Amino acid sequence: MHLGLPSLVSSDTDLATIRTILSDYAPSNEFAAQVRVQLAVASFANVLSNNSNDEIDSSLVRMLDSELDTLKTTCADGWTDMAELSVLVAKLHFYALVITRVRPGATSRDILLKLGLGVSLRIAHLANARLHDNPIESHNLTLQQRQRTHPKNYFRGLAFATVFLLRYFSLNSSVHADEQQLAANHVMMAHHIFQTCATSPQDEFGRAAVLFETLGRQAPSSADGTKLRLTDRMGVSILLDAVSTAAEVRGRPVEIVEYETPRATSIYPKQESYIVNGELPISGVPEPWHAELTLSNNDLWNDTVWDIFNYQAGFPQAPLHPSEMHAQQ
Repeated sequence: MHLGLPSLVSSDTDLATIRTILSDYAPSNEFAAQVRVQLAVASFANVLSNNSNDEIDSSLVRMLDSELDTLKTTCADGWTDMAELSVLVAKLHFYALVITRVRPGATSRDILLKLGLGVSLRIAHLANARLHDNPIESHNLTLQQRQRTHPKNYFRGLAFATVFLLRYFSLNSSVHADEQQLAANHVMMAHHIFQTCATSPQDEFGRAAVLFETLGRQAPSSADGTKLRLTDRMGVSILLDAVSTAAEVRGRPVEIVEYETPRATSIYPKQESYIVNGELPISGVPEPWHAELTLSNNDLWNDTVWDIFNYQAGFPQAPLHPSEMHAQQ
């Protein structure tokens, strides 16, 4: 899900077997809750991949919403804020999938955008609360060290929510000013979290913080005015588009293209790797990344595509956002 690729376990038999194991062998409640989230994702992703009808997509997303919401009751003994975060990120990925496929102006799309706003704000809020949490036993770890012990998918989900807020609300001139400001405030929360976790501007946390800064300094415009480069990798399509946009802002245009464009509107590509073609400067001097890079299917954050930012001297000190981001939370 976090890479926009199909689940390796997706057949009805496989899913039924996993449910049986959860019932019969009773692993830890918290682990079971996380597994059930992924079971729901795998089940509905397979169905959505074969549908392109707006009404069917919206109905399936509502069904997924309902199933994920019942997990809080079903897995009450193992329910934690991390389980809630997993549910929220899963919802946002499916919202983004339908948003990128449905035509702008459609009522179902507008509803999903509002739902996505609420989910993204909640994700940023939960992450910010964990940043300021003071555990009784810190095991002599600093705040930065404690934050870096979180699973990588925790930060992938937070980065995705942040880019969603930037694209569809903070930098979207078509939304209400109050929504713009609310989204901008939560983008700053997320930026602070990644900057806190960074040990250098060029580690995965530092590059994410730079990405948010680069995008956040752009003037608001209509989110529907620019077409996503990819639309078949769930919410990852939005994240990869943001990386390319930030590169273009810095004068380093890149183009994400598929080996083969699927004829259907499947959420999964026929080929599992994409090519990033970096255009060389007029001088002909190569940039510090290869002209063709294959996006890793295993580790998005450590993918060399992040190297396009190549900041050498600390984080930029320019304002994070135009004037409307300067207001206090």
